[in-house]
Amino acid sequence: KNVLKANKDFAAGETIYKETPMVAVLDSDLEGQGTYCSQCFRHIEAPAEPVKPESPDALGSVYCSTECRDLASNQHHMLLFGSTLTGVLQSLNTSPPDEAKQEARKASQEKLANYFRENGKSGILLVARFLARMVAEETKKLAAPGGGGLSSGQEYSLYDHVERLRYLEFSEDQWGEQKELLSEVLQLSADGLEEFLKDERYGLLLGKMAYNGVGVVFDAGRDDKPEPKQRPEDREWTRTSVGTDRQVGSGLYLVSSYMSHSCDPSVRPTFPSGTNELHLVATKDLKKGDELTIPYVKLDAAEDEDVITARRNRRQALARGWRFACNCERCIKEAPVAAPEATEPPKDDIQVEGEGAKAEATVARFESGTDSAEYRVGAPKGSSEDDVE
Repeated sequence: KNVLKANKDFAAGETIYKETPMVAVLDSDLEGQGTYCSQCFRHIEAPAEPVKPESPDALGSVYCSTECRDLASNQHHMLLFGSTLTGVLQSLNTSPPDEAKQEARKASQEKLANYFRENGKSGILLVARFLARMVAEETKKLAAPGGGGLSSGQEYSLYDHVERLRYLEFSEDQWGEQKELLSEVLQLSADGLEEFLKDERYGLLLGKMAYNGVGVVFDAGRDDKPEPKQRPEDREWTRTSVGTDRQVGSGLYLVSSYMSHSCDPSVRPTFPSGTNELHLVATKDLKKGDELTIPYVKLDAAEDEDVITARRNRRQALARGWRFACNCERCIKEAPVAAPEATEPPKDDIQVEGEGAKAEATVARFESGTDSAEYRVGAPKGSSEDDVE
């Protein structure tokens, strides 16, 4: 696997690097409320007035500044939710826009936005915005002097970067409807754009967003996020040490995606600027060559939890969200010990009843090496033990 390692010594508390997300999405209950910037996630408080898109959109997006609005428009908004296309994007169409097609495009945008709101899952918009950035990258080449057709395949693209990341493998039953919704928006935006979703690319991209998404949390996080409608094993989970239920949104950070999980992490992601710019901070003194690891799940035990219960709960969360059983040094150290008179080893995580049974069964499958094809973790093409410094 690819990992991140320190390229020099760092002291505890030192910021190692800063990174803005390749794509990011506000949580569905915050998008369209006028209280957070749809691009950078900055909280918009009175007397500041939110900046709106040049024309109303199906998401109800607002921005903290014209800079964020323009950046969002160029990266993804105009293609996905704008009322009209301009420049090179419009030139991709072989026929001029007509009223019927414009109405159909608006209806497809509303269906996509409604799916996001009703299901509360950000994956569909993360994939949509990533594809829109791919299109923006390709059309920029078309606009350049001597620009040719879409992707010649001779340059290192955004997709090439993302292809190196690990992913969760989902069945088509889980993403088929999402793909159809997004394909319709792309097809009605410009001729041939639906080709960006050919074969099973949508499912693969969704799996990469699911495995690598980082939760954006300000300070200790919020406490007003609605309870998810899905079962725990069907929910979206993001990498955050305080819990996905306390985030304001999530994003894909290309460099930070290479960090592995540890229950005794060497670094932690923070968001001190009040935006989705990630600041990676050392939690302990680091030497050059040390691996950088982060917590994917909440690590602090609740007041009523003992060490064994807290260990089991975080391992449940890892099994649900990332489909692996953690065997870091802390988990090994805190594992239950069999009584001297016992004839069998303690059952540890798989001795569970009730609502968490399915997740515990997942832990058991991964510990025994018999993973589920539906949720198994895949390694990207060309992955290796190379350091990413």
